[in-house]
Amino acid sequence: ILFEKSVQIMEFIIEIKPEILSKRFRAGIYSALGFTLLSVNKNDKALINLEKSFLLNPKGEGINLGLGVSYLRINEFNKAEYYIRKEILTKSNNYYNYYTFACLYSKKNNLKLAIENLKKSLSLDKEKTIEYSKIEPYFFNIKNSKEFKELIYK
Repeated sequence: ILFEKSVQIMEFIIEIKPEILSKRFRAGIYSALGFTLLSVNKNDKALINLEKSFLLNPKGEGINLGLGVSYLRINEFNKAEYYIRKEILTKSNNYYNYYTFACLYSKKNNLKLAIENLKKSLSLDKEKTIEYSKIEPYFFNIKNSKEFKELIYK
């Protein structure tokens, strides 16, 4: 119920006289709505809102990563890679960018690049990377590999 209310409030804010809201504010609302929808796996709706946010403010905080995650979840790997790479160009010190790349490469069955990006993620935030990696469904393809076990379970 709380989720539904927050979505309703954000949609209401956007729709009340959008011409009086700044582009940046509307982009922020679309972005918040997109990330909220991503958190409950409503990926198609999340993508629509994140794309609207991107059109209004392409330099918005985390918007490229949000788009990358959305495209990853719907198996559009080339678009996912494009947006995650753009996010890394602006925030190369964020472990989650590399973690997300590792997820992408695992889904593409590219063990070498998945492990390479997991190593980068570990170097930036070892605790979170290990914690999330142990339960990450995207690592199903690589979790039994020697390389993955050495990184995550050593």
